[in-house]
Parts: sequence; structure tokens; C-alpha cells
Amino acid sequence: MLAPIIFCTLVQGLAHVRDLRTLGRMGVKSLVYFEVVSTVAMALGFVLVNLFVPGAAPILDLPAEHDAVAPRRFSQVLKSMLGNRVTVVVVPNAGHAFAPDQPKAMADAIATFAKRVYAEPAKQ
Repeated sequence: MLAPIIFCTLVQGLAHVRDLRTLGRMGVKSLVYFEVVSTVAMALGFVLVNLFVPGAAPILDLPAEHDAVAPRRFSQVLKSMLGNRVTVVVVPNAGHAFAPDQPKAMADAIATFAKRVYAEPAKQ
């Protein structure tokens, strides 16, 4: 929705310019502005990607043992696609809405995962 508004604003502004020299100056300023802003955005993107490393975070998948909506084979598909980043912990005796069914089992699985992920590295 934003692109048509910007386009119409530019077209209307250019239509009111009568002098070709002014139009040329506006074009050069627009190109310089576009290049500078694009370069800054790319640099910021590269810095943030290197800082946060998206796609490298560990993942906890908690399928329920008797889930009819999302069968456990979906967990195996996820694990095959993302590899060792995925930890699969099956919540026993639970259906699709296992948070109210097995809150302790769910909390224990999350706590164990968090302890493993955020554990201090072993000192040598």
C-alpha cells in the first residue's frame, strides 16, 4: 500500500516541475539518496545477521503422545530438515492440548532443555 502512495507523490511532484535543470537536480538527489540509504540498510543488515546469527538457535519440539492433529511424524520431518538443532521430547499421556493435560511434564521438558542450552561451558 505504501508503494503506490510514494509513486503517485513522485509523479505529481515531477509533473509540476517546469524546468529541466531542476528536474535533473531532483533526479540526481533522488539517486544519491537511494544509494546511500540502501548501502546503510545493507550494512546494518550484515551487522545484525553476524551479531544475532539467525537460524542457529536450538529448537525444542514437544509433540504429544496421542496428538491426532499434529502426529509425531511431523517432528521427525522437522528434525530431518533442521538436524541436531531440534530436540524432540514426547509428552506422555497427552493429546493435542497437552498444556492443561500434562503441565508438569511440559514444564520439566522445557526446564531440562533450557538448562542444557544455557549451561555454563565446562571449564578445562
